[in-house]
Amino acid sequence: MVDPLPVIRGYVYFHEFAGSFSLKNVAPAILGNEYRYSGEVKDGTEAQLSFLRLTTEEMTPPEREKLRNALLAYCRQDTQSLVKLVEWLFKTGAK
Repeated sequence: MVDPLPVIRGYVYFHEFAGSFSLKNVAPAILGNEYRYSGEVKDGTEAQLSFLRLTTEEMTPPEREKLRNALLAYCRQDTQSLVKLVEWLFKTGAK
């Protein structure tokens, strides 16, 4: 595994990054709005706090399931965004 951040930071810039190379800014700018984060968990800080809540707080089974699903959706989106960005880099670099 290789983090595409150094490649993107070194060679790619879109105005929509707004000065940030966060995946939350880069993915929608390059790949389109369908890669914008809009779920219950929207960033890494919320993901960390959600995981902490899942492992330390008392909650009802439905609350736990809802939070677990939101965290899984966030992780899925992160992974899919990274895969698509790497594909975009290979495709763009091959030109």
